[in-house]
Amino acid sequence: MPITALLVLRSEVGSATEPVILASAMEIKQFGYYQRIGAKEAILSVSRKLAKATLPSQQNSTQHEEYKVHYCIRDGLFDVIFVDEHYPVKTAFGILNKVLDEYQKAFGDSWKTVQIDANQSWPFLTEVLSKFQDAAEADMIMATQWALDETKIALKSDETKGQLQYLAEDDNEELTTSTSISETIKRRKLTENDVGEGTGAAEEDDAQDRNTMGSEEMEKQIDLIVEKIERFTEQVSEVLEAGKAMYKELSNDFEERVIAIHQQQVEAWQEEIKELRLLDGVNEEDVQRLQNAIYLLHSFNKAQPPRATASLQLPNYSSAIANSNA
Repeated sequence: MPITALLVLRSEVGSATEPVILASAMEIKQFGYYQRIGAKEAILSVSRKLAKATLPSQQNSTQHEEYKVHYCIRDGLFDVIFVDEHYPVKTAFGILNKVLDEYQKAFGDSWKTVQIDANQSWPFLTEVLSKFQDAAEADMIMATQWALDETKIALKSDETKGQLQYLAEDDNEELTTSTSISETIKRRKLTENDVGEGTGAAEEDDAQDRNTMGSEEMEKQIDLIVEKIERFTEQVSEVLEAGKAMYKELSNDFEERVIAIHQQQVEAWQEEIKELRLLDGVNEEDVQRLQNAIYLLHSFNKAQPPRATASLQLPNYSSAIANSNA
């Protein structure tokens, strides 16, 4: 993912206290199931270290493993973004400044008294993490938002109000003057010309009135078309958001199912390993018992005395022969 994490912290420069996590949004699905806890802890640890080392009103960038880490601090309010190497630096800092502005609008100064990690539920941060994965879209959205903000500021200023009021009064004066002139011309024409000429002037005025009415109707039609375009754009945006939400839910459900299948298979294999080890242990015990039995048999055979063998007594034929010859 181009943007992996976006966090807001409270940091007291020069203080021995650790920075406090105020809000966070992370996209760590690219990590393995058993690696996500470690990845989250690493992001939190790096964020705290940077918040503690950053000077007031400073913004900077650093490299952490494969991530570019951009961060800035404003009056003790610190935010940091973890992006890949291809994400534009200008866009990243634009997001950071926007997050700080919106956080102060949403929470005011309540964050200054937070002493422990709050991890406030802030939908805006999650929305930014989701929408601004595409840097081009992020630039377009922020540029539009900045233009709207500048327009609102300009409209609220007294100088702009005075200019608008002056222009409105000037237009009213011109309209009044032109109306009086046209009425004078009409009266002169009706007085100086005969009935035929007066009738012709009246017909011209009627034609002019019809043209004016036609122009007004045309403007109304154009306004209706513009309203249709705006409504259609809003509907398309709603459909896109609904589709993204549905896709995200389907993606999460699919991931949970795959993880469940993985866990189930791993547990089955682990049980099989236990059974094999148990069987191997039983076999080792049997082999040991057999070896002990063989050893006992050998020991018993060695301890027994040798058996006496019976000798066959043959008659002494040689002595008998010698006696007979004598």
